[in-house]
Amino acid sequence: MNTGTGALRAATRLIDRSGLADFFDARLARVKPNGDPDRRGRPRVLSVRTLLIGIALAAIDDRELHLVRIRRVLGGLSSGQADTLRIPRSEAARLAKLTDRQVSYLWCRMIDLIDPSPHFAHRQLASLDPDGRAAELARRETMLQEVLDRIVEASLDGDRTGSYALDWTFLPSWAKRRPRHKPSPDPDAGTVYIEGGLEPKHFLFGYQVHALVRIAAEGGRPVPNVCERILLQAAAANPAPTLARLITNMNRTEQSVRELLVDRGYSMKVADDWHNPLRRAGVELSFDLHENQRGPHGTTQGAVIADDGVFCPALPEALFGLERLDDFAEAAVRDVIFAEAARRDRFSLVQLGAEKPDGSRRCSCPAAAGKVRCPLKPDSMNLPYSRPTVYPDRTLVADPPKVCTQRTITIGNEVCDSTRQKHRWNTEDWYDAYKRRRRAVETFFSLIEDQGKQEMARGRVKIMGVARTSFMVAFWAAAVNLRVIGRFNTSTKHARVISLTRKPRRNRAVPFADIAAGKTAPSRAGP
Repeated sequence: MNTGTGALRAATRLIDRSGLADFFDARLARVKPNGDPDRRGRPRVLSVRTLLIGIALAAIDDRELHLVRIRRVLGGLSSGQADTLRIPRSEAARLAKLTDRQVSYLWCRMIDLIDPSPHFAHRQLASLDPDGRAAELARRETMLQEVLDRIVEASLDGDRTGSYALDWTFLPSWAKRRPRHKPSPDPDAGTVYIEGGLEPKHFLFGYQVHALVRIAAEGGRPVPNVCERILLQAAAANPAPTLARLITNMNRTEQSVRELLVDRGYSMKVADDWHNPLRRAGVELSFDLHENQRGPHGTTQGAVIADDGVFCPALPEALFGLERLDDFAEAAVRDVIFAEAARRDRFSLVQLGAEKPDGSRRCSCPAAAGKVRCPLKPDSMNLPYSRPTVYPDRTLVADPPKVCTQRTITIGNEVCDSTRQKHRWNTEDWYDAYKRRRRAVETFFSLIEDQGKQEMARGRVKIMGVARTSFMVAFWAAAVNLRVIGRFNTSTKHARVISLTRKPRRNRAVPFADIAAGKTAPSRAGP
């Protein structure tokens, strides 16, 4: 096997740090009724640790994650490579005669322990009642996610920043799409219709691959953009409840996710499934608004609800719906949109204090907060003329709403529950926090789908089922993490060495004759 020592050590470190060998060994061990281990039968030819190392080596070495390929990887190990992997010599001597059936048998026994699919685990669930079947499937789903987290976590390095970007891509199933009246060999997968993009319109039968990628904190130093969590679901499934539960569980022990950047594929979900659970978990969201979310959306206590905020009723109609900032807009166009957004932000209500447990918040009129001058708030007219002046129409003056008569109002959680975010949409702060940093997750998917490396595509995993597919994809994500961390450390070390050893360039304005004479600045005399 033509694999370097670095890859061998990386695979060993990945498996040993994950603790999956002990995890599966403890659950595969046979126990007698009295609790003693049952040692009947022939000893296992292939150990769990060696099989996991073979999967890790295939992923790190940019190979297909086929069981046949993994058997060839293990069978081609030399005695020196087996010693580097810390495989016992008695087992290493048997790897050359390893059969596909032995690899497949152990692999299937491991997956059967954590498979949450009722289609592939129907034999183990046949003797259970409906309640017991549901409890067993929920337990297996938790175990599967724990295994995926162990694989990905073992490849990480460095401190967490608390800032993440979330996105998904599609992975076609090895099984092909069948007509509705014919059962599919992969019932865990789903069908989705792909429109637009670089590919022609077509149906895709497979899975969604969601990745939670670490990014630099706002204004913080650069960090390697590694994947910390991965989740697979059917292509047509709603990922919001499962992902919200996953992120909430991450924040139960420690506040590891404080800021989350998502695209409109997530932000358009129902607020009770996505926005509200994450806010209760202490996560600040940043996202782009869909065209259906932009513009005015009614009023509350006289205040205008527009875009992602609540504004003064005297807000000019020209600022009701701003133009969406294009990803490839020039600097001059961005400056114009930023100026309009800053002008609109002066009319927004000011939140006082943190949100209440029920999601409601106390807000103040912009004139009462000192942002604008308004005749309906006489005290605000004493502000300097540098503040903009609001000119309410006759209707507001004759019958001012509650937001104009009271100093503060209480706004319920249902107002802007699916649009409010950390920074006001389309502002310069929002652009720097969202547009510039969310590209890291796109980079991760470009690496894991790279045809010269891992190439996560149809046929690279010739197995079916969400448990089997996600198990292999997690090893690909771990291999990409190792590659990203290695390149980041190399580039950081190279930049540090250059900054310490490189001599400063000479001043091009100083002629060589003046440098020889000891002058270090250009002559001030004219020609």
